[in-house]
Amino acid sequence: MAEITVQRGGVMLRALFKILETMPDGIHASDALKGLEQVLDLTPFEKADYPQRPGVRRFEKLVRFHSINAVKAGWMVKSGGVWTITGGSRSAVAEVLKSALYAPPIGLPGSDASSALPFTNSR
Repeated sequence: MAEITVQRGGVMLRALFKILETMPDGIHASDALKGLEQVLDLTPFEKADYPQRPGVRRFEKLVRFHSINAVKAGWMVKSGGVWTITGGSRSAVAEVLKSALYAPPIGLPGSDASSALPFTNSR
């Protein structure tokens, strides 16, 4: 994922949460991804398929990967193919996502973005 920056992952999640906020009962993952694709200007890298997996586009996998920590933090639920923002997390999500520095925690030592978040990538 060398061509996807931490900031770009944050941009993807901010846009995803804007979509989820408009759908209080949740939205099917494929519809969320289609809506996200319409509001983001995808890079050529994001539009491309994985070299070893023709037909598997990077964009969808990248969004799913970058949303894992939001699920772990309790900000969203993925169940039965439906993605839903959690009611109790709306204000927390709004506060963190309005930050220009927001990025999913990547667990790298010295990462300013990950240390500023209310959750960590612990194993």
